Amino acid sequence: MMNMGIAIITEFSTVQEMLDQLIAPKVEELRDSLISEDGTLKMTTNWLVNNGEELIFSHEMLGIPFKNMQVIVNTLFFKPSVLKPYPNAYHEISKNAKWESIDTIVKRREEVLVNPITFISLISCFKGKDNDRLINLSNILEQLTYSNTEKRFIVTLSSEEDVQKKESEIEVAKTTIIYLNGDAEIGDFRISEEGGGYHGFWAIL
Repeated sequence: MMNMGIAIITEFSTVQEMLDQLIAPKVEELRDSLISEDGTLKMTTNWLVNNGEELIFSHEMLGIPFKNMQVIVNTLFFKPSVLKPYPNAYHEISKNAKWESIDTIVKRREEVLVNPITFISLISCFKGKDNDRLINLSNILEQLTYSNTEKRFIVTLSSEEDVQKKESEIEVAKTTIIYLNGDAEIGDFRISEEGGGYHGFWAIL
């Protein structure tokens, strides 16, 4: 059974605050069980949040070098301008990015092997397309398979503009995680509208 505990939604004012106060402590707590077969921590990022802030964070705060990261992106959303304040970071990340569109992977129903720490941040990837989106966070989660580690740590964000849609997307995604990993531990969080207006959850699998 899923370990939900008391349903408390943690509020943060910014993405950086969420990274500092939630992600870093969780990774430190789980570090030994997140180590890959080669003895390193690795992180997968599917989209970019706040100009790639989570990529810089994982490198500087979590000690995950870019060479140990797998960055799966839609190339339309991964541009030099996004990481302009971090030219060295962009250079290192772009060398190691897997240049494939996640929506293409989902449409093909391909399995995607991801690292033990997986950061999925949906930055309106499908804006400009029809409102009836066939691909959402749940679709992506269904395609993921995980590296051979004792634990996996997933952080997800929804950037849907409508609050009800954000909440709905997150709830459906959580249901998918529970279905695929019945003993998952899950916690909800939100980031204030001033800080980006994200709704998200973390899961330990």
